[in-house]
Amino acid sequence: MKTSITSVVMWLLASVTASAVEFTVTANPLWTDTGIHLSTLDSITIYDANGSWSWGYQQSSSFGPDGDYEIGPAFSGLEDWIKNDLYGQLIGYVGSAGDLNSYNSSASPPRVIDQNDPGLFEIGTKSVQKTGLEGELWLGFNDDYSGNAIWDNSGRVNVQVDVVPEPSTTISFAVVAAIGLMAYAWQRRKTTL
Repeated sequence: MKTSITSVVMWLLASVTASAVEFTVTANPLWTDTGIHLSTLDSITIYDANGSWSWGYQQSSSFGPDGDYEIGPAFSGLEDWIKNDLYGQLIGYVGSAGDLNSYNSSASPPRVIDQNDPGLFEIGTKSVQKTGLEGELWLGFNDDYSGNAIWDNSGRVNVQVDVVPEPSTTISFAVVAAIGLMAYAWQRRKTTL
């Protein structure tokens, strides 16, 4: 009986420590609200980005989550949220929910966060791990920071996000699961005697 209870507890711990979710991120609108709120003790991993999109400049061809390497340097940081000359790169932002919500609805300057804001980070096709961030997680298309020309953006990419909750949440789930299993085992023991 101990082995089966231990196995169930280990399975429950594994199932509450990480939750993988796939998100579809569009080029228009530029930002996708994941609905995930992070505390500073949470850990996230963003990985396995795939798909194609385009930012529409001079009928640019489609490219993947790493961005458009060919045209980016010609604009040298004018339109990208993260000034890295990778227009259309998959990027992330963690911060106040209102920061990008107002941007998506109006799609017009002025922006409520600065280019290269500390809450912004590159993703592309890399596996990116982040901890110590607090706020809403947004996924976006690195384009149209100062302009308002999202009408010509098209396409989408899919990406996986794993969230490992802060330790107190994991411990709470584990304690509740262990108590439930012990109560079940005790009840079962009583009925077999």
